[in-house]
Amino acid sequence: MAKREETQLEMEDLSPRDWKAVFDRFDLDGDGSVPLIEFRRYLSDPGLRGRLPDSVLDDILAKADRNIDGVISYEEFLQMVEGQNLSPIGGGMFRSFLVRAAYSVVPKSQRTRRYVDQYSCCPPPVFMVLVSLVELVLFIVDGIRLGGVTASGPVDTDSVLIYNPRRRREAWRFLSYMFVHVGYVHITTNMLVQLLVGLPLELVHRWWRIAIVYLCGVLAGSLGTSVFDPKVFLAGASGGVYAILAAHLADLIMNWAEMELAIVRLLFLMVLVSTDVGVAVYGRYTGTGNNQVSYTAHLAGALAGVLIGNVVLRNLRVHKWERVVWWASLVAFLVLVLAGVIVNVAAPEGFYPKQEI
Repeated sequence: MAKREETQLEMEDLSPRDWKAVFDRFDLDGDGSVPLIEFRRYLSDPGLRGRLPDSVLDDILAKADRNIDGVISYEEFLQMVEGQNLSPIGGGMFRSFLVRAAYSVVPKSQRTRRYVDQYSCCPPPVFMVLVSLVELVLFIVDGIRLGGVTASGPVDTDSVLIYNPRRRREAWRFLSYMFVHVGYVHITTNMLVQLLVGLPLELVHRWWRIAIVYLCGVLAGSLGTSVFDPKVFLAGASGGVYAILAAHLADLIMNWAEMELAIVRLLFLMVLVSTDVGVAVYGRYTGTGNNQVSYTAHLAGALAGVLIGNVVLRNLRVHKWERVVWWASLVAFLVLVLAGVIVNVAAPEGFYPKQEI
């Protein structure tokens, strides 16, 4: 009995700085907040000593999320542990329970759960779904307008969205080409990757991070094509798709110790990427005339995905060497983009086809 009272007294003596250290053990990505669903999952661990009944836990967490935004900030956490809505005895027990729960997410045996516990539908994964819907609708519209589509075509080279090397001054084309696809195999493959790989990443890393990776991949795809394959058209979301795939690879590497089935994931990505790139390269060099649409965007998008993935995706555990990788990736991406822009602006006459506008 005396030991329990001593433990509760120690909990009462913890300062806000001490509680910040406890909160940081829940806040794995260091963004200053913990999604409510993750917090409850930690505290509901059946193996946690002193686990509270579900009804009590739900009541405490509902009161803690004062602004009803689905996350617990440090301020809300501190108000919760101060036990404003709890009895002195109950508050002490809950605070002791919180400390045990915080430390339970640290041991090696628990690390593989960190990645899974990052999944949250609040906010919902809207970006990949919306992009896929827009691409599908525009593909159907183009198919009707062109009189039908096949597995590998046709492609509307007169589209205002496609990247046209003769109309590079229309700068929007460096992004809008993602909405033009070459045949139903092309769009089906892209949408499958976007939904099967992009959605889970969006659930973990939030939609805006995945949007940054995806759009940087699209931009890198068009800039890379304009530099290394300057006289061909560019269509499809493959730059963004390969950025997502490569970002998943970067995420896998950066969080290798926290990921389950890491080897299986890596092998799956390697098979998928190598097969698709092989088909893309074959199509690039066997096509003729305007059907010779560039797929350099695959490689450029993948490079952008690795670099920007290291910068914007949430890292479950940050090591010192990873800060060096973070800065190196950011600088490398910015330098490559700047180099692509300079080539487009200052390339000698004859490097690009004659401009139509």
